[in-house]
Amino acid sequence: LEEPLLRGGGLKTYGVTREQLEDLLDQDNIIEGTSLQKLKGMGGVNGLLNLLGVGLKTGLNPDDEVDMQSRASAFGENLAIIKQPKSFWSLIVIQFEDHILRVLTAAAFVSLVLGLATEENGWLEGATIFLAIAIILLVTATNNYLKEKQFQKLNAQRELRDVTVIRGGKTVQLNIYKLIVGDLMHITTGEKFPVDGVLLRGNMLNIDESSITGESHLIHKSVPETFSAEEKANPFMVSGSEVIEGTGLMVVVGVGIHSRQGKLKLKLQEEDETTPLQLKLATVANDIGRIGYVSALITFAVMVLHYIVERLYTHECLFCFETILKLVDFFIVCVTIIVVAVPEGLPLAVTIALAYSVNKMKDENNLVRVLTACEVMGGANNICSDKTGTLTQNRMSVEKLWIEEMAHTSFSKLNIGTEALTLLCSNVCINSDAFPQRNALGKFEQVGNKTECAMLEMAFKFGFDYNTLRPSDKIKKVVPFSSARKRMTTLYQLDDTTIRVFVKGASEIVIDRCKELLIANANTRRLNPQAIEDIKTNVIRSFAKLSLRTIAVAYKDIRIRNYDGGDPFNEDQLENDLTLVAIAGIKDPLRPEIVEAVEKCKQAGIKVRMVTGDNVDTAIAISKECGILPSNYERTPNSLMVMEGKQFREYVGGLVQAEPYMSEAERKQYPKVRDLHSFEIVAKELCVLARSTPDDKYLLVTGLKQLNNVVAVTGDGTNDAPALKKADVGFAMGIAGTEVAREAAAIILLDDNFRSIVTAVKWGRSIYDNIRKFLQFQLSVNIVAVFMAFLGGVVLRESPLNAIQMLWVNLIMDTFAALALATEPPTEELLRRRPYARNESLVTPVMWRSIIGQALFQIIILSVLLFEGDKIFDVDSSRMVDKWTEQNGVHYTLFFHIFVFLQVFNEINCRKLKTTDVNVFEGFFTNPMFLIIFGFTIIVQIIFVESGGRAIKCSPLSFGQHLICITLGALSLLIGLLIKKVPESMFENINLFRRDPLDAQEFQHSIVALVRRNTLRQSTSMSRQATLKEQQSLTAMHTTGRS
Repeated sequence: LEEPLLRGGGLKTYGVTREQLEDLLDQDNIIEGTSLQKLKGMGGVNGLLNLLGVGLKTGLNPDDEVDMQSRASAFGENLAIIKQPKSFWSLIVIQFEDHILRVLTAAAFVSLVLGLATEENGWLEGATIFLAIAIILLVTATNNYLKEKQFQKLNAQRELRDVTVIRGGKTVQLNIYKLIVGDLMHITTGEKFPVDGVLLRGNMLNIDESSITGESHLIHKSVPETFSAEEKANPFMVSGSEVIEGTGLMVVVGVGIHSRQGKLKLKLQEEDETTPLQLKLATVANDIGRIGYVSALITFAVMVLHYIVERLYTHECLFCFETILKLVDFFIVCVTIIVVAVPEGLPLAVTIALAYSVNKMKDENNLVRVLTACEVMGGANNICSDKTGTLTQNRMSVEKLWIEEMAHTSFSKLNIGTEALTLLCSNVCINSDAFPQRNALGKFEQVGNKTECAMLEMAFKFGFDYNTLRPSDKIKKVVPFSSARKRMTTLYQLDDTTIRVFVKGASEIVIDRCKELLIANANTRRLNPQAIEDIKTNVIRSFAKLSLRTIAVAYKDIRIRNYDGGDPFNEDQLENDLTLVAIAGIKDPLRPEIVEAVEKCKQAGIKVRMVTGDNVDTAIAISKECGILPSNYERTPNSLMVMEGKQFREYVGGLVQAEPYMSEAERKQYPKVRDLHSFEIVAKELCVLARSTPDDKYLLVTGLKQLNNVVAVTGDGTNDAPALKKADVGFAMGIAGTEVAREAAAIILLDDNFRSIVTAVKWGRSIYDNIRKFLQFQLSVNIVAVFMAFLGGVVLRESPLNAIQMLWVNLIMDTFAALALATEPPTEELLRRRPYARNESLVTPVMWRSIIGQALFQIIILSVLLFEGDKIFDVDSSRMVDKWTEQNGVHYTLFFHIFVFLQVFNEINCRKLKTTDVNVFEGFFTNPMFLIIFGFTIIVQIIFVESGGRAIKCSPLSFGQHLICITLGALSLLIGLLIKKVPESMFENINLFRRDPLDAQEFQHSIVALVRRNTLRQSTSMSRQATLKEQQSLTAMHTTGRS
């Protein structure tokens, strides 16, 4: 109803329905051949286009609003399918599944009933506990709700990307969520289909449909011509499947929830993941929780024993109503100790830190797909980076051109023969799959492969426009570029008897396949091995030393009568005995910020290695420019700083794969580097790996991980996916990367910039630091709160902090502290120290020094207040009074007030962990969340004291008393400074907590899991993931059976 009225009187109709299109892509129909017959009944692919009202060359008209809205109405929209966030009420209900809160609520109810039965205002304590529980539920649920909202926004952005389509006769980039049925979408190697489609034309298309259909082998896609069974054509492109190789064009027939992938996503939506840091913290929380449980049980036992002895000694009634009231009070105190002692806020702090960091990282061009990547990057000590687009700008331009045995830096038709120029530019325009566009200012906008775009821009300067030559029916076959082949070939029919083979690719690869060289006046001369070596030395290497990437252009003609588009020659025959036309030197300027970024990595203890497909000379020149290699580096035969892929593989012996007879545990250790000793020697020196393949990158990552390094790696191609998966953190290119690479990566670089990797390192270290800050604070509070409650229970038969006050302390040290400390922004100082070790303990000696020092100081202060505070402040004692009044409540109110302020100021101490961080107020005003929590805690605390009364058992204090409490609390800042003078070596042997994190099964049975039922989400996630695997397995079995 909110949509504007359509012009033209209403919606359009089409010759095919959404249901018919869904039937075309039905798995059973495809297997049985029904889909193919249905497509034949529609008139084949051309008939389908007519039914959808789409022109093959023009595509949809984006200016026709009626048509666009009609298609959305008839066939649906390609909207993101993401998990719906839990409602606020459901989050409250989930919090109340906490066993301890339930027990505390029951105890509060008993206290309320007994209080009503025994005294006039006896209901206040029980009612106040109810109110405190309600506040905890609301605050925690609000925190979780905001976190869910943040992750929902992130999940929507994870799959956000552009694809290449034809609209209005132009090739344009379009957001996948704007695709509609009828769009003509280009298919490239590495694409992952966001929609269902039908192939219109294809070149050597092999598709991996295993994630959707369960088919384990690659499926060849082709356009049906005869629709016979012998033809074995399959033009149906299933959403969610991946293009392993080949190119093509398809028409979109299914979007959103009406596509194959959309239907599966509706059934199975992934839950939140548990990160390693959360499991580590759960381990610490489990150990602390056990101590809290024991303390609570001992406290309860001593309080009960104390009470029984006193009753027997005074000959008072033991089995009476008053005893029940006391037992309920004792029980509430002990349950409250457990609430405070079990630090379920530790895993929560990780979630808050991740939610905060992930959103901030996106603002700095890091789109996080896997949460673990955030924290793991804090320990990264090796970065294996691509060159093109990551270290360079990926804005290619042809700077030099060697043609007719002359090198040119200006591109003028007058300097080059007509025949040579035609052969060069025809090859560049036809033998390409890029679609650069000119904007209103006449400037080229590079769409597609940037190297291709640079070559096409050069051809345009010579007066050749690729739009006049491509697409064309004369193009009979295309063998796409791949990282393994390093070249692209197109067969073009010149006339009835001649097929011209255009070849373009890496100069060293192409020139070795040439037997002739095109020279002036359209003549050729024979290329012998010496002539080829001269060209490599005088042209290719001289270009490479100028940081130019070299591309060779070659061709040959094949005489065939009545060529029908078949394949009479294999690839080697097509691409041998070529005539070399030209060699282009392409400049990809270094990013201006790269030198600084590489230097920051060195300062941060991170080894940067460049892994590139370029030749050695180009790689050395670029790596010198960006600081990976010393500027005075000269390569020697025995140097290991720069190696070629083949040399590297031979030196380390390649990979050893697992054998079928091995056990599951043994197989997990594979693949391994064959000669790890040799690899270790190489790893110490290697800076540049040139002329490398994706397999070399995978070998390098595998070996570095075997040596216990934390490895980050970048990749953009489909074949980079294994290395991206193998690395601790894989970075895919958001602009130049294929969808397969992006799916395999943990983080997507939205700007394809190496500097963004350095940003990820900084945020990773910040997360680890912030968690440690929170852990230091919580352990300090835990020790003091549990000890004072235990001391009061054993000596005085009561806790100096009542249940409501303990719940307030719990809120301060869990939720509020997590929000304040886990959101501290990163600083540049983080990049001036070594990375965290893979198995480094969460609690360091420096932290133990602060925890023990602050705990001892606070225990001394609070113990003196507990037993001598009434005399020091000249007030009535609150110890062991039968009935609370404002007059006798001042003593314990001062105790409570000072206790809270000690924690508030210690929270400031915890902002700085290092011994050298003397000024704890540095950057104090850069974290608004910390300031808000700090101010809010102080204000609420004062309100509690001044207005809490009988409900909270707080008596109003004078201004002077408030000032004394704040001053005593602020002493923790001075103590924090003095503690840093104590040698940390005194605390190096403290190992209270196990270092290895809990595994999934232990986590489910840990104290935190049993007491706080927040693991339901994780278990749900595991079961749903298992369900997904089971369904895919069943699909595979079903498919195999039908086949």
